[in-house]
Amino acid sequence: MDSTKFSQFSYFQYIKGEPEMSAKERSGIITGIVAYILFGGSFMVIKIIFNHGMTFAGVLFWRMALASVMLWLLLKIKPPQNKMTFRQWLRIWPLAICEPILYYTGESIGVNHTGAAISGTIIAMIPIFTIIFARIFLRERHTAWQIWAIILSVTGVSLIAFAKGGDVDLSGAPIGFICLILAVASASAYQIMLKGWDDRYSPEQFTLGISLYGLLFFGAYSLIEAGVTHDFHRLFLLPIDQPEVLLMIVALTATNSVAGFILLNRCISFIGPTRCSSFAGITTIISILCGIFLLKEGLTFWQLVGAVMIIIGAWAANYFTPERVWAGEKANNALESAP
Repeated sequence: MDSTKFSQFSYFQYIKGEPEMSAKERSGIITGIVAYILFGGSFMVIKIIFNHGMTFAGVLFWRMALASVMLWLLLKIKPPQNKMTFRQWLRIWPLAICEPILYYTGESIGVNHTGAAISGTIIAMIPIFTIIFARIFLRERHTAWQIWAIILSVTGVSLIAFAKGGDVDLSGAPIGFICLILAVASASAYQIMLKGWDDRYSPEQFTLGISLYGLLFFGAYSLIEAGVTHDFHRLFLLPIDQPEVLLMIVALTATNSVAGFILLNRCISFIGPTRCSSFAGITTIISILCGIFLLKEGLTFWQLVGAVMIIIGAWAANYFTPERVWAGEKANNALESAP
C-alpha cells in the first residue's frame, strides 16, 4: 500500500489495526453514560417535590441523610477490601466542599438570578472547565478532536436551553453569573481531585464521605432556614405527612445521590475526568425525553439538532483519544517514510 492511498484513510479506519478497547475503559464509558442518565431523570422529580412545598435546603438535607444511611448499609453488607482510615475520611472534605456543597448551592442561586436558558448554558460548560483543569493539574493530554467534540456537545446543550424558550433574566445577572461559574468550577474541581485519590479505595466509601459532609452542611443550613421562617414542619414533617413526597425523595436519593455518584466516581477513576465529563450533555437529552413521554411536551427541531450534537460530541470525545489519534499518525508517518 502506498502512502497516497493510506493518506485517504479516515480516523475511523486506521483504528482497525489498534488493540480493542479494554474492559476497564468499556466499563468506564458504560458507568458514565448510566450515571448521567440517572442525573437527567432527576430534574423532573425535583420540580415535583418543590411544587409540594419542600425547600432547596430541605430536599438536600433529606437526600444527604438517606444517602448516608443507604451507603453505610451497603458497606456493611459488602465491606470493601481496603477500608479508609479516619484520617482519610477527614481528608475528603475538599471533595465535599466542591460537590455537593458548592455545586448545588451555586446552581440553585444562579438559576434563581439568571433564568433557565442562561443557567443551562453556563452549567453545560463543565466539560470545558474540566479540560482546562485536567491540563493544568493532571497534565492530561488532549487531542484537537476531543476539544472540538466537547465544544460541539456544549453548543448542543446551549441550543436546547434556548430552544425551550427559557426566560433570560438579567436583573440579578452579576450574582447569578458568579454563582453559576462557581458551580461549574466546583464540579470540575471535584472530578479533578477525585482522580488524584488512590484507586484502591472503593467509590462507595468516597460517596459516603461526601454525603456525610453534605449532611452536616445542608442540615445546618436547613435548621437556620427553618429557624428564621419558624417553619420546622416543612423541613421535618412534610415528607412524612405526604408519603408521595417521601417516596420521591427516597427514589431520588437511591438513583442519584447513591447509585449516580458511585457510578460517576467509578467512571472518573476508569477513564479520567475529561472523558467522563463529555457525557454531561446526556442529562439534557434525558430531561427532554422525560418531558415528551411523561409531561406530553413537544419536541422542536432545534432540540433534536442539539441532541444529535450532544451525542456526536460525547462519542467523538471518547473515540478520538490521544492513544488512538497519535497511534494513527505514527502509522501514517511510518508508511509515508517507507520506500
